[in-house]
Amino acid sequence: MPFRVNDQSIDVWQGRLRANHGQNLQVVYWHWLGGQYSINPYLSKVYEAKAKLLGLPRDGAVILLATEFDDNTGLALASLQQFAEDVLPLVQQQLDAVAAD
Repeated sequence: MPFRVNDQSIDVWQGRLRANHGQNLQVVYWHWLGGQYSINPYLSKVYEAKAKLLGLPRDGAVILLATEFDDNTGLALASLQQFAEDVLPLVQQQLDAVAAD
């Protein structure tokens, strides 16, 4: 599923979780490695190996967003998209700062 993050379109994994007590969560996640986004764990390992060979930082993170929903998963995804647009530039700054250390 394409998702807009920091002015780029990336693929994210999406799913739904349902708790026994009735809570429903819409979840999206992706990997960040050295400034690259990916949902493919094998491609993430390629990014990590490339960074190691080139002597670049190999810092990485899994970014996971979740929100509750009733019946409308479209509204939940729109909410996650808006949250990502609002908050992820700051998260990206922090990831870049950590990778630079």
